[in-house]
Amino acid sequence: MATYANGKGQVDVPLPAGTERIEISVAKGFEYTPVRQTIRRADFAKVHKVELKRWVNMAAEGWLAADAHLHYDRFSRRADPIWFTMMQGDDLASAHFMYLIGGMVSGEWALQYGYGKKGEASNGGRLLTAGLEYRDGYQGHINLLGMPEIVQPVMAGRGGLPNYPTLDSVLRKTRAKQGLPVVAHGGSLGGKSTVILDGVLGAPDAIEIGNSHLFSLDNWYRLMNAGFFYPPLAGTDLPNFPERDWWQPFLGGMRMYAQVGDKRDFESWKQAIRAGRVMVTSGPMIGLSVNEQPVGSVIHLDKPGEIRLEGRLESPQGITQLELIQNGEATDVPLRNPRAGISSDGITPHDRRFAVTLRRRIHVTESCWLALRGRGIPIQSLKRAQLSPTPYHCSDAVAHTGIIRVIVEGTPIGSRNAKNKLADHLRTQKAFYAERAKYENGEQRTEMLDLFDRALERLK
Repeated sequence: MATYANGKGQVDVPLPAGTERIEISVAKGFEYTPVRQTIRRADFAKVHKVELKRWVNMAAEGWLAADAHLHYDRFSRRADPIWFTMMQGDDLASAHFMYLIGGMVSGEWALQYGYGKKGEASNGGRLLTAGLEYRDGYQGHINLLGMPEIVQPVMAGRGGLPNYPTLDSVLRKTRAKQGLPVVAHGGSLGGKSTVILDGVLGAPDAIEIGNSHLFSLDNWYRLMNAGFFYPPLAGTDLPNFPERDWWQPFLGGMRMYAQVGDKRDFESWKQAIRAGRVMVTSGPMIGLSVNEQPVGSVIHLDKPGEIRLEGRLESPQGITQLELIQNGEATDVPLRNPRAGISSDGITPHDRRFAVTLRRRIHVTESCWLALRGRGIPIQSLKRAQLSPTPYHCSDAVAHTGIIRVIVEGTPIGSRNAKNKLADHLRTQKAFYAERAKYENGEQRTEMLDLFDRALERLK
């Protein structure tokens, strides 16, 4: 159970008769060291003070935390101060709510009192936005953050409904309406997800790679290896998978950071995302620079040569793995091997912090994209909750930077082999959507199949 207290006064907690011992856990996002205390019966009547110490300050560097995937009702603007209080408790600067149909609740739910600007709220330091999650039984799920209107039928391809409109058209409509169109769940949901089709055609602005229970990288990597680049997003997908270990926040248990400086408006947040100034985490803090340039940068080399990488992974909870990702291939960074340019230092148990720094020079002979991926301690509550795990379910704390591109001699990133694999995938999917998908008429079918032809032509 997550409990929020509003104010600075004393909090009284009623206890069942006969209680002999209680545990109090206090967490505030991931930038404060969480505290857990055991209190025995003899001390119940005493006042217990819990102090949280900040171990890192991302906002000081212009990085603001967001939960970009929430499904809760917001019937009235009068209730927004409650959400702001919860966001303050979980150290979130922005939260993005989305209406939807079906899923864990039948019918319509997560209703918003307004959409787009009409559903946006701010208290100066924190931002709420309203949009919707559009879902198709075959094409998959997409998040339309800040979309000012409902796109019907919201839930398509089920109950006799056609697999229409195309997700491509819905994503493009969202951008035209000043929203942020995002592929949800890494494109891992849907009977025949069109994430590759939509990504090749440039329909989304970003790809969500993480939820509380999911860390889905395959489609994102496949697109980037073929030269189609999208920033990563993340959010909890609450109220789905609400399980939390004692040290985790409730909102933003999986979250993203965008480097927006001192801005707090939706437009600045979108611009930071589109520029790739992002990172994703469910616990550890992670960062990367190449030649002193941050994530989102494009570095040009006149000829093959050496580049300087600097990165970090740190957490008060523990670190189990750090990987350097180059064109989708992972290389383990030894956690304790000074000769490889790695240093690992632990602080005292009273105020502990596990930190790994990467300083390395590598020789680059061809254009590539680079990122860091990290892993922290297991999240035991998710291990217990996942009765039928999929390849994308993840019960470890994880972190991933945005990417940095290195262009050598002006040659674009994207191997012919990677493009051929995407083309084979699209041909197979085109046959499926020609034979198995549902349409109301021939025009809808033609519109869908034409998208595959356009994507195949672009890959050429």
